[in-house]
Amino acid sequence: MDDDDSTGHTINEDLRLMGVPGDDEEDLGEERDALRGLGSQGDPIDLAARAGDGDGEGRGRVLGPTPTQMINGVNVRWKARCHHSKGLLSARSSSGTSHLSRHRDGCLKKLGKAAMTQSHVSFNPHGTPRFWEYKPDVACSEMCRLISRLDLPICIAESAAFEEYIRKAHNPRFTFVSRQTTTRDITKYFADHHAKLVESLRTNVSSIAITSDIWSVNAKEDYLSVVIHYVNSAWELEKRIIGLRLIDVSHSGKNIAERVHAVVDEFKFTDKTFSVTLDNASANSTAMTILTHLLSSYVGDMFSHQRWNSTYLVLKHLIPYRSTFDVFIQTHYPKGDGNTPLLTDQHWYIAEKVLTFLEMFYDATCVLSGVYYPTSPLIMHHIFQIANRLDAYENDPLLRTVVAPMKTKVLKYWRDIPLLYSFAFILDPRAKLKGFTRLDCRGHHNLLELVTKELTGKFDDDDFNILNWWHEHQITYPVLSILAKDVLTVPVFTISSESVFSLTGRIIEERRCRLNPEMVEMMTCIKDWEEDEARAQHTVEDKELRFILQPVS
Repeated sequence: MDDDDSTGHTINEDLRLMGVPGDDEEDLGEERDALRGLGSQGDPIDLAARAGDGDGEGRGRVLGPTPTQMINGVNVRWKARCHHSKGLLSARSSSGTSHLSRHRDGCLKKLGKAAMTQSHVSFNPHGTPRFWEYKPDVACSEMCRLISRLDLPICIAESAAFEEYIRKAHNPRFTFVSRQTTTRDITKYFADHHAKLVESLRTNVSSIAITSDIWSVNAKEDYLSVVIHYVNSAWELEKRIIGLRLIDVSHSGKNIAERVHAVVDEFKFTDKTFSVTLDNASANSTAMTILTHLLSSYVGDMFSHQRWNSTYLVLKHLIPYRSTFDVFIQTHYPKGDGNTPLLTDQHWYIAEKVLTFLEMFYDATCVLSGVYYPTSPLIMHHIFQIANRLDAYENDPLLRTVVAPMKTKVLKYWRDIPLLYSFAFILDPRAKLKGFTRLDCRGHHNLLELVTKELTGKFDDDDFNILNWWHEHQITYPVLSILAKDVLTVPVFTISSESVFSLTGRIIEERRCRLNPEMVEMMTCIKDWEEDEARAQHTVEDKELRFILQPVS
């Protein structure tokens, strides 16, 4: 920075006016700084504009009057700042542009970035060549996705083994990433996708259905999940985990309602909530009452199943290995109490009969816990099937002691079926066929046969898409199609919320119990959102046997 002295005149000023560098200490210092890419603090100007593109245009602009600015009565000279290294260089007209060009060509920061983003020839999966460019920001995002999707430790990117693997097999320029950096990257990745999800749902979704449940982990920490279900603009049913909050207070209805509402309000879904489904815990009745007042739209409470399916899955995996178990028992436990065999043919007969009895319940659970199709219009059909099955086994000498309490519990929960399920059943076009054949159609037998054949061919297809049907007929039924879009979104069970804890259980392992609740929520949500992109979200599956068999505390 130079100060013009109105009372003095030096030879250096004459040299500068002629475009020749002076020989005072400041000029010599600036020349040294230019060579090193250093400089004193000053207002930055565009280095690229000063240096030009090598065709002389930049020099022509520099060789004008010395760029200065009057600040507090002092004429202050500007400096040039490198976009890459942030170093300051002389911007004086007497300095020319050679030092700027030299710095541009030799800037280590610029060369380092160019090396990191250098393109290479690669090949697509089908064999065609393409240019591949390594980008550090993309690498960070993909690392966040990998850690969340595979439940990997956050510190994996700083391990020597991982660094060696990436360098040798994929990218020799890879450098380890610390746990702190990975944590910041995951936080940023979550925030970006959180904002995109909020904006997408705000503009494209008219209503949502909410399910919620509570889970206790090994660390004696309780988490509450909040899952939304909605129909997107393409009339496809989708599910998203939007919250997994630590409950460090009592599980009262008030505390449950406050946390559910906090998550819903955070996503600005208060005026979009069509229904809330909770399980049959006593505190949830109070929570439902509170949420009804907090959420503007209609909210109805529904009850979930009991976890009886663990017995079915044990038998399903046990019976195919009957001969193996027989050999094992006879070898290690040849006799039980009273010198009788520990495992007999009668035991296997009972197991097979119980398996057959429970199969319908398990199938109904699998169907009614689906993710990508409406389940609310199916509940009536399965209730009738279950009622008939219980009636058939009511007098069975082997199972009647089990069937009686099951029938009592079914009647307790489903004696008064929520009206919303009836609406969903009515909105299912397939339901109309049952009553149509019982109409008085005397004299119209041929018409009845023709219509029934046509409709049955369409609606008996297992791939029938009820949402797509309403989408195709929304012009014919403009009001009903909107109602169907809301009603058919409502899930039957809270099992979609329980499946959250299957994901979380793998995230919160004993070796990773130090994760704070915020990080647990972010990683759980990221994994769910990534699985949704691949349409890979599932609920009841055999692979979840380990989780289902965990004792409920």
